[in-house]
Amino acid sequence: MEHAIEIIPWCDYLTCNTTRAWCDRDGRLDLSKETPDIKHRIKSDKNGAVFRVSTKSDLEDISSLLLSKYIILRVTLIHTQVGSRYASDSVTIWEGDYAVIINTKNSKVQNQFDKVFTDARINIDTGWNYSVEVTD
Repeated sequence: MEHAIEIIPWCDYLTCNTTRAWCDRDGRLDLSKETPDIKHRIKSDKNGAVFRVSTKSDLEDISSLLLSKYIILRVTLIHTQVGSRYASDSVTIWEGDYAVIINTKNSKVQNQFDKVFTDARINIDTGWNYSVEVTD
């Protein structure tokens, strides 16, 4: 059984030299870059993406897109340490990029998405504007 979330070094994700299911390029949705299959994207930056949802049809499009593939997020970790409690200087100790791989086939992940999309459907029925934001 695959984990709900897996975190690996970004360089390992790029080389993808394993037989893991998320290595199949057609089976993953890389939210760290612009892709043409995300037609509802209205904002994208290094921290994630925001998707516009105006109708139930938009919501179904986003839902089926997000739940049909592994979701890939790129996270940059920077560890810093202050040299002295009396000095404002800080020293970067290390930094690294990691791939966060979300297995949308996992029941725990699906339950979380189902709850969010159910709430979104209710909000759309009441006429509220809605967006789906996916961030690191």
